[in-house]
Amino acid sequence: MLKRRVGSVFVVIGAVLLAAALLLYLHNEEEDANAGEAASAALSAMREVISENNNIPPKLVLSEEEPDSTEPAEETIPAPTELTVMNIDGNDYIGYLSIPNFELELPVMADWSMEKLQLAPCLQYGSPLTDDAVIAGHNFKQHFRALHDIQVGEHLTFTDMTGYTIEYSVVEVKTIDPRSVYEVIDSEYDLILYTCTIGGQSRVTVRCNRLENIS
Repeated sequence: MLKRRVGSVFVVIGAVLLAAALLLYLHNEEEDANAGEAASAALSAMREVISENNNIPPKLVLSEEEPDSTEPAEETIPAPTELTVMNIDGNDYIGYLSIPNFELELPVMADWSMEKLQLAPCLQYGSPLTDDAVIAGHNFKQHFRALHDIQVGEHLTFTDMTGYTIEYSVVEVKTIDPRSVYEVIDSEYDLILYTCTIGGQSRVTVRCNRLENIS
């Protein structure tokens, strides 16, 4: 009789654990879906603004060497000196990332918090315009899960709110301890993307340099 009671207790415990695991899985899937929807909505609004900005005629830049030249001046869009910030639904964004090999495009928020990471990847340090940007993202399928599978040599881009695009190449992928903050903040790389590993015990970091800075 005692053995049957003990067996019944273990069956009940097992059923409770399975139910808890299922609820956790469903909760994570819901969070992932919500994160994807939030990022998609922000990206759509962002693209509209960038498209409008690109319809503005670029400034004409005259050559200083030949001020009297009768040849038409070239039309150029100068590189921005600071990031343009756009507010979407109460949150500030600076542009978006594209990772072509994973058909992934994600808006990037202007600053970070745990709450903001639920919506989109966030700029944690530096700036793409000063070649010291660190961008963090959750390990959602709709966000930075792809970083686990990215390879050295793959290309990605960052496009700011003016339509200015920087192209990067992945030069190193490294898993680090979550306490090794100095490895991402004080680095020689132009851009670092990072996310948690499954379970959150470590961080996957993708280190990138601008294509023109790669010799």
